[in-house]
Amino acid sequence: RQRNRGLADGARAVRGRVSELDDDLDHGLIAEDALDEQATDPLLWFRWPSENHRLIARALANFYETYVRAPNQAGKTLTGAFVCVAMARGEDSLDGERLPRLGTPNTGALLVYSYKLASESSVKALEPAIGDWPHKYENGSQGTVLAVRIKPKGCRTDDTRKWSRLMILTEEGPLPSGLRLDYAWGDEPPKEAYWRELRGRGRANRPFPRLITATPLEMARWLWLREEFTGREHPGHDGLCEVRLRLKDNRFLGPDHIAGLERMWANDPQKQAKLNGDYVNATSLCP
Repeated sequence: RQRNRGLADGARAVRGRVSELDDDLDHGLIAEDALDEQATDPLLWFRWPSENHRLIARALANFYETYVRAPNQAGKTLTGAFVCVAMARGEDSLDGERLPRLGTPNTGALLVYSYKLASESSVKALEPAIGDWPHKYENGSQGTVLAVRIKPKGCRTDDTRKWSRLMILTEEGPLPSGLRLDYAWGDEPPKEAYWRELRGRGRANRPFPRLITATPLEMARWLWLREEFTGREHPGHDGLCEVRLRLKDNRFLGPDHIAGLERMWANDPQKQAKLNGDYVNATSLCP
């Protein structure tokens, strides 16, 4: 009888463990399905990091040139990537915020310092925004990305030449004279002359939303932006709008991570720019 009781207890334990394994398997499959769905259409899963981030969409929807002044890791570049992919797809909104209605297929431009730096920053940020949605990269030499084709929402053709196109432009190249664009995005403070040329690249009688996402680290690059956007904080004025973000606006950063960044940059001359997005001029400091 004692041996039978022991066998019965063992059987119950095995059944219980099997049940736990089944539950773990079910939860794992659910998580895997969710990840698959997220990759299939990342825009459905996008959530604004803060209410201040939502102001970006509101400014663009009113066709303001929008300057997002933000610290490092505030989510400015990733947010810019999702906004631009949504416009390329012809989406009307993103997580409940209205977007500019541009029509599709459309052509946009992403302005970066160089192809090499962009491959690990703004171009890299496009990947989670595109996911497995139909797209095609146009590559140049040494693995650089020259453009990406993105299939518009409701488009029935698989001919990528008839999809929206986001061009990657670099300040190392010639000014973009002659281009015709539907939107433009400059990641990090763009060179003044290049950006002013881009401002004139919109199509006749059509809105031309423009976005700049930047951390103001070098005075030579941010000075013209400060002069241009001072007094044009959200909701904007004269076609220009500045949206200010702080590190703590990014709700996806944990307090321990933020505290670690504060410790790491405690003695950094550019601390206020990296943590708060403040204008900093550290070039004249004695080393």
